[in-house]
Amino acid sequence: MKSYRRVTEGDIKRIIGYLASYSSQEQALTWKHVEQFSKFTRQALQSHSKIKEEFQSAKSRLSLERESKKNAKPLLEPLASSDLLEKLYARIALLENQQELWRRRWFCIAYNIRSQGVQMFDIDKPVPIGAKQLADREVRSELSRFDHDIPPVADRGE
Repeated sequence: MKSYRRVTEGDIKRIIGYLASYSSQEQALTWKHVEQFSKFTRQALQSHSKIKEEFQSAKSRLSLERESKKNAKPLLEPLASSDLLEKLYARIALLENQQELWRRRWFCIAYNIRSQGVQMFDIDKPVPIGAKQLADREVRSELSRFDHDIPPVADRGE
């Protein structure tokens, strides 16, 4: 079960991803679960500060999720009888649909950028130090050009 090889940077990233995605619907998070997932001993895992910090962060996040669920139940009971719940579900559906439209649009943009020979790492660079920072007014002005319905992406006959 346990591996006797050293924990690599790739292993660390994989384990951190596991911890970040660990859900409160699953069993309580323990080092034993992480050991079973990673095939490394607890001691090997705890010797890496990134893994140890992410484990503590995940434990805190899960604890907060459990507390918020306990506190939310009494608040949700009166809502269940009102039409507010229906409105919230409709809003969620609308936002999920909009998210899917944006995902398709960004896929199309990324594809077209890549087809022009530009790599994503060229586009996803941080703003250089010393670059002129835009004021909130300028940012809002630039982003206002996108404040309209998301145009449909042409289907490719899928």
